[in-house]
Amino acid sequence: MIKLTDHPTLYKPSEKEILRFEESHGRDATVELLMGREEKIRLEKSDPFNHRNVLPHWQKASDLLGKHDQLLISGGNRSGKTAFASWYVTKLLDEIPGARIACFSMTHQSSIRDQQPSVYEMLPQRYKKIKRGVVQNIKYTQKNGFSDGTFVFPIKLEEPEEPGSQCWFNAYQQPMDILEGFEADLIWFDELVPFSWYETAAFRLVTRKGKMLITATPITGYTPVYGSFVNGAQVTESKPASLIDGPTVQGVKNGEMPYVMECIDPKRAVMFF
Repeated sequence: MIKLTDHPTLYKPSEKEILRFEESHGRDATVELLMGREEKIRLEKSDPFNHRNVLPHWQKASDLLGKHDQLLISGGNRSGKTAFASWYVTKLLDEIPGARIACFSMTHQSSIRDQQPSVYEMLPQRYKKIKRGVVQNIKYTQKNGFSDGTFVFPIKLEEPEEPGSQCWFNAYQQPMDILEGFEADLIWFDELVPFSWYETAAFRLVTRKGKMLITATPITGYTPVYGSFVNGAQVTESKPASLIDGPTVQGVKNGEMPYVMECIDPKRAVMFF
C-alpha cells in the first residue's frame, strides 16, 4: 500500500477507510485516488503559488484588501502572517502588469532572514530559473536574499507597453526619503512599523489606488500604528476559541475571540490570524 504523507489540511484516510473504498471501487481507483493526493502535496511543495491550498482565512484577508485600502493582520508567532503576505505580494505581481510593490522589515538582516525567503518560496516555479534579460531579473541566494534587494518579472505579452512587475525590500533603518517619488500598488509593513513611515507611505499609494498591508505581533502592546487601527473599531466577525469558555472581549459571544474588525476609518480593517 502507498505510504501517505502527512499534511495539515489534506485529509489522510485510515487503513480501514482505504480498504473500504477499495472494496467498493477497486484497487486501480484506490491507487489513483491516493497517488493524486501525493501528487497534490508534491506540487504544493515545488510550486506553492500555483498549487497551494488557499486557506479560508487567507481568502478572507484577500477579500478584505479588495474592499479596504489598508489591512492590519494581527497574530502570534507562527500564525502564518508572513506566508499570507508573501502569497499576496506574489499574487499582485503576477496579476497587475507593471506592478510596483515595496516590502518593509525591521532591519536588512530580518528582511533577508524572514521576508525575502518567504516571498521567494511563493514565486511561480516558472520564474525561479528564468534567465536574466533586459527587463526580467530574479536572482536569489539564501545568504544575501534578492540581488540588490529587488527583483523584476518579465513583461506580460498581453500588456507589452507596461514594464515588468517589480518588488523592492527595504528596512525602517533606512532614511525615509527612499519613498520620495515612489508610487506603489502595495506596501507591506512587517512588525513594528513606526507611525512616521506609515503616514508617509499612505501618500505613496494614492496615484495607483494601492493597498497597504501590515502584519504584526503586538508583543509590545498598542504601538501608535496598531492603536490607530484598533481603537474604536467594532468586531464584525468572531470565531470559537476552544481554550476559552467564558467572556473574552466586549461585544463578542462567550467562548469566542475577534476575527474581523471594521475601523472608524472605513478605508481600514483589522483581521486576527
